[in-house]
Amino acid sequence: PAVPTVHDDDGDIICSVTTRRCEMSTGGEGERQHCIGLKDVEEAAERIEGIVHCTPVLTSSSLDRMCGSNRRLFFKVEALQRTGSFKFRGASNAVQSLVASQSSNTSSIQVVTHSSGNHAQALALAAQMASSNTMQVNATIVMPRNAPSIKQAAVRGYGAE
Repeated sequence: PAVPTVHDDDGDIICSVTTRRCEMSTGGEGERQHCIGLKDVEEAAERIEGIVHCTPVLTSSSLDRMCGSNRRLFFKVEALQRTGSFKFRGASNAVQSLVASQSSNTSSIQVVTHSSGNHAQALALAAQMASSNTMQVNATIVMPRNAPSIKQAAVRGYGAE
């Protein structure tokens, strides 16, 4: 079977599920964009199991008919996820990966981001949930002054500065 690949304008392969690195430049000389494969996704799923909610996938026969050509649409209901968005999955995976990479004598980690809402809440909660008796994960979130007050309150409520 064919291996899914991404090609550049010249037809050269720049990313394949069988490679660990893309050959596509992301800016400066020598910088590379990383590709992920199925194994990476499976490892991430293991890291966040029991932390994130298992949200439903829904379908709609009415919308399927509107699309025609025997197409089926699937809707992942991430509004039911902790913090109300899919961002919590990525933030949890990142924080759990960071915690796992630390030596046993590390007692605290600092994570920082800039966001006006969903990612801010996600990282704040992920840090709070990753904290334990032996490892404190502190989150600092930089938010615009005009970020919704409810989002600012949620970030503070999750213990972030």
